[in-house]
Amino acid sequence: MKKTIILIFITFCLYSCSYFSAGSYPYAEVYTINKKESSFLNDIDQFKKEHPEFIVPNKYNIRDGKNSHWNFISFYANSKIYCTWTREAVDSTKTDFAFIGIYKNIDKNKDYIEINKNDDEENTREKKFFETKILNPI
Repeated sequence: MKKTIILIFITFCLYSCSYFSAGSYPYAEVYTINKKESSFLNDIDQFKKEHPEFIVPNKYNIRDGKNSHWNFISFYANSKIYCTWTREAVDSTKTDFAFIGIYKNIDKNKDYIEINKNDDEENTREKKFFETKILNPI
């Protein structure tokens, strides 16, 4: 009986771990940037000035902003909204920059997809696009 209960508990834990992950953004692709956060945020602002096509149109009512933990920044491309956040890294001379998800079909129903939740071809393609067109130029 004791072995059965332990086996059921272990099975439940293993099964539930695939559905529940720790933290607010457990699937985020986090990049460490070798700059202070304030400097990196200035770089993002400059990028958006030089590439206004990446600014999310007002009609979608999605604004960049800060809460107590993160600076949320969105980028617009290919009729999708790429969602990110920044925060000061453990080493305060660096910044964590996370790609957290994408709003697809934004003119219809705003499907939200968490990056890295499904490790498939689409996920790989979206990360490559983000890194090539947004992250690297910043």
